[in-house]
Amino acid sequence: MLIFIVLILSAALIIGLKLSQEYFLRKSYPREYSQYVEFYSEKYDVDPALAYAVIRTESKFQKDIYSKAGAVGLMQIMPETFQDLQKKRGKKQVTDAKILEEPEINIDYGIYFLSHLINKYESEIKAVIAYNAGPSKVDGWLSKKENFQDDGKFNIPYNETKKYVDRVMKAKEVYRKLYFNN
Repeated sequence: MLIFIVLILSAALIIGLKLSQEYFLRKSYPREYSQYVEFYSEKYDVDPALAYAVIRTESKFQKDIYSKAGAVGLMQIMPETFQDLQKKRGKKQVTDAKILEEPEINIDYGIYFLSHLINKYESEIKAVIAYNAGPSKVDGWLSKKENFQDDGKFNIPYNETKKYVDRVMKAKEVYRKLYFNN
């Protein structure tokens, strides 16, 4: 009987630890603004786990944050990129970058930009590299043979961008496991 009680208590402890671990992971990897993230991810055919990972990495879900470089909002969109994306979409030009503090607008344009990059580079990882370093930098890197290993793998020349890509892709996997069961 004692063994049975010990087994039950051990199982309860293991289940409790697993549930508390998941609780803290969900707190660390939230799905804020899910109505926008999931709508625009579906609209632009982008993995929502990737979109959440980019937002978490870029702004930690702070909607009115500005970077030193001038990027704005949840997905840290540069005002110049916003202008270019508006032109691509045939939208009326809004020049006030403050509009990028609005979660729906920022998420709409950020996921649209991710979709554009994924289509351009035919690779989620290269799209994330370009999201961080900029498409013109990535185009230049891709044109140089010295940026590739013998096995064809691409070497990212900027250490900051390497770290960024690692953080985003790891966060994407956590989001995928926590919320999308894949």
